[in-house]
Amino acid sequence: GKSTGPKTDGGKEKVSGNAEKHGLTADAETWFKRHRDEVEEDVRVLVESYIEDAPFGFENTAKVDKLTELCIDQIRLREANEWLREEFLKEETVSVTDDGRPIKKLVENPAHMPRDRIKRTNLKGLKELGILDDPESQKAEAQEDLASLWASELRE
Repeated sequence: GKSTGPKTDGGKEKVSGNAEKHGLTADAETWFKRHRDEVEEDVRVLVESYIEDAPFGFENTAKVDKLTELCIDQIRLREANEWLREEFLKEETVSVTDDGRPIKKLVENPAHMPRDRIKRTNLKGLKELGILDDPESQKAEAQEDLASLWASELRE
């Protein structure tokens, strides 16, 4: 039958996770609610490690909230990678021979599509927060360093 929305238990939303295999298509907030006990410490440690390199501190709550969301996604990716290692390729029937035998081929697990999307979104978010440099910024910084080195050698 059709779902009529989230199930509740005494006013609290029940999050069963019965259909979850890898968590890549689940809503990140719902996924975190479901796995909070297992991953909360990992998320906290990851946020703290990024804050060390970030151009902001814990006082910037809006950016820390965004960073926390990105870290939850990174942990979700880590957990999904364990599942995907075993399910990287799937055998799929693509046709049938004249005598009725299935013709199969190996195809990449469709879960890689949401995985790649989450990875790209995560990298973009970390760059926007100033935690990861984009390639152009890294190139410009390297050129500045090289120019400074040459200038100091010319002065000597």
